[in-house]
Amino acid sequence: ARREADEEAGLSLGDARPLGLLTYRLRSGRRRLFFHSWLVLGEVEGEPAPRDSGERISAFRWTPTEALPQLAAELDALPAPWTGWGRFRAPAHRAAAAWVR
Repeated sequence: ARREADEEAGLSLGDARPLGLLTYRLRSGRRRLFFHSWLVLGEVEGEPAPRDSGERISAFRWTPTEALPQLAAELDALPAPWTGWGRFRAPAHRAAAAWVR
């Protein structure tokens, strides 16, 4: 989690605890793939600044916990070519909102 926070967002992650694990089952023709995503809760220092130039991150925003369900709905409604990505990321936002309560 610390490496990902630094690598993806340029943030220093302090004390962190796992919230839970999401497992996605993806299908590609007859193949079944599994993707695991840990959600963690922790204190961060700094302001978001992506460091990986290969990522297509256009912006960051801090989101209060109570706004996560609305953000999940926005992700679910993303137009092409981002439709699949949005539907893939939305469940993590819903889970985080439920698990942080």
